[in-house]
Amino acid sequence: MIPNSPYALSKLTSLHMCRIYGEAYGLNIGVSIAFNHESPLRTEDFVTKKIVKHALLLKEGIYKKPLKLGNLEAFRDWGCASEFVEGFY
Repeated sequence: MIPNSPYALSKLTSLHMCRIYGEAYGLNIGVSIAFNHESPLRTEDFVTKKIVKHALLLKEGIYKKPLKLGNLEAFRDWGCASEFVEGFY
């Protein structure tokens, strides 16, 4: 694994810390790294909520400007946060 951002580095560091701590103290520690999961707790800065909010405003005639998004070339696989947590457990 070669992390290419501070966020990715923090995920990898926590993975190794759990492994080292578990080995040092004889603990069975399970580690999961969840990527791109949706939750009602997300703010409107995230793409799915941003799209839904914009669509509702367009439907109601409140907003007529085009929706601006970031990198449209990005590829992501999405999941539901509550289902992820259930799977981790």
